[in-house]
Amino acid sequence: MVRLQDLPEEFRQQVMQERRRTREHAVAVVEACKAGHAERFYHLAYPYDDWPSGFWTPALRIIARSVSKVTPEIQAAFQQIWIETKMLNMRCDDHRALCQALRILMPKYNGPELRLYRGAAALERRRRQYGISWTSSLSAAEEFAEGYRKRPEGSVVLETIAMPAAIISAVEYPPPITKAEKVGAGLPPNAKVTEWHEECEYLVDRRLLGPVTVLRRYLTTQPARD
Repeated sequence: MVRLQDLPEEFRQQVMQERRRTREHAVAVVEACKAGHAERFYHLAYPYDDWPSGFWTPALRIIARSVSKVTPEIQAAFQQIWIETKMLNMRCDDHRALCQALRILMPKYNGPELRLYRGAAALERRRRQYGISWTSSLSAAEEFAEGYRKRPEGSVVLETIAMPAAIISAVEYPPPITKAEKVGAGLPPNAKVTEWHEECEYLVDRRLLGPVTVLRRYLTTQPARD
């Protein structure tokens, strides 16, 4: 592993500058969150290409340890970012901080235990490092598993009975698009449109899950090597 002090001076300065930029951006996100400035929070928190790529991990760590409550407007802004990007969980490499921050930034789940499913790469099952997004829809989980069949190890559909303490939030997706909205967008009334609400997504803290079983296994679609 190359240490920072072993890099040439020019590269070292570039790395240090990028780290400062990332930290400053993370702090700006947190300050907007604390102040309840939803529009500014959305602008800073949305992962635009010109934002420093690693700001989410430090931002979520700060929120997890220093913020106890946010306004409904901040929660709405964050949930919109979560839905639109579908990748914030992959931008944070600290699962504990992510879960703690999500309990603040997302509406709290208040419901019974649920039977949940997850379509994932088979490697995730082997490592027992389950992702945070699960679904109450078996068909949605199967669709995600089909997408992961491109991996060399294939994919699986996982199943668990999640206790309320393990469920962080139920993602509140927008209602289905209407025929009138399709026509207004220049689409045929019967056009097939990806409907996010069909995912029936729940955010889950894997550290609080009970037994997780494999409901389906899918072989890889990658061609065998000679």
